[in-house]
Amino acid sequence: MKIKKFHARSMTDAFQQIKAEFGPNAVILNVQEYKKPGTLNLMQPKLLEVTAALDEETVRASENPFREKAALSGDNTYSRPKMRPAAGAEDKTILHLKDELKELQSKFSQMTLQFRSHMQIGNLPPYLVESYKMLIECGVEERLAMTLLQEVVFKVSEDSRDGEALNRAVFHYLYNWIPVAESPAQKPGKPRVIALVGPTGVGKTTTLAKLSATDKIFRGKKAGLLSMDTYRIAAVDQLRIFADLSKIPMEVVYTPDDMIRASRKFSTMDVLYIDTPGRSPRDAGGIQEIQNYLEKIQPDEIHLALSLSMRRTDLLEVVQKFRAIPVNRILFTKLDETRSYGNMLNVLNDHRLPVSFVTYGQEVPKTFESATQSLLSRLILGMETIG
Repeated sequence: MKIKKFHARSMTDAFQQIKAEFGPNAVILNVQEYKKPGTLNLMQPKLLEVTAALDEETVRASENPFREKAALSGDNTYSRPKMRPAAGAEDKTILHLKDELKELQSKFSQMTLQFRSHMQIGNLPPYLVESYKMLIECGVEERLAMTLLQEVVFKVSEDSRDGEALNRAVFHYLYNWIPVAESPAQKPGKPRVIALVGPTGVGKTTTLAKLSATDKIFRGKKAGLLSMDTYRIAAVDQLRIFADLSKIPMEVVYTPDDMIRASRKFSTMDVLYIDTPGRSPRDAGGIQEIQNYLEKIQPDEIHLALSLSMRRTDLLEVVQKFRAIPVNRILFTKLDETRSYGNMLNVLNDHRLPVSFVTYGQEVPKTFESATQSLLSRLILGMETIG
């Protein structure tokens, strides 16, 4: 019997390594988690050490299924079939085997997910189980939830390691860890230029209207609007109607060179907001085109708008692809379309960008909040909902 330890970031990676080394007949003997030594990222997910074995006798038996069948029936003799089945019967047999294989693959996937979940909970002391389940229900990724609890458990004395004390410790940990954007001092003699970028349908134009109206109505600032979103006529019309009603000056640009000309018209403003067209994260050319416009005036703030109604994998892809633009802030939108906000933590763990705002609903200028450590921590842990 061959035995070997494999190291991987996930069970899927481990299975691929084991299959490449031992083939499909390998057996999992043990699974352990460990942390890569020397890492400085406290939220770094742990790695897996998977011990697998290969029984060579099983392999030889599997290579000759007829011999295996004979052994099971008590007949140790084997003779090759004397005739092949008819073509039609062979086709039906192959189709039947394919159906069975698909069913087995589906069951295997379900078993893998169940195994991972039980493995995680099984490794936790009883007093951590409820906190772990709470994080998972809030949308925090499994491995991140485990790592977070491992970081905070030693901050709670053994005498008071109950669910309530642990949840408080998690809150304080997140409060000190979550990055939020600060409002810098206004530069004298020039407006602060703020651009919003992101995929289609995340609410950039509506958010822009909320921010500019708040600056004008409640803060007494002179605000201007500049739209690059000429790909959607409705977007320009929507912003122009709002600008007319709010008496906020607005310009539309059609080329990168127009950016310089238009920005000069807002030289006496306190703040200039730029609306950009939505782009798919897979549209590298479209994202680069936005950057070609923005680099002409180099905005002070570039906020990446992310909808919390999106899946975790999609959110992470959006952030990764839009980093081709020098994004320096994240704002989360559509909090009213979900009741679990753990994806905020999932994103921040992979991309340490400060959060500027959270938004919900369509009402202008209300339905948005400036991000604070307290607000984001309460939302992530399900202590508060919005919308």
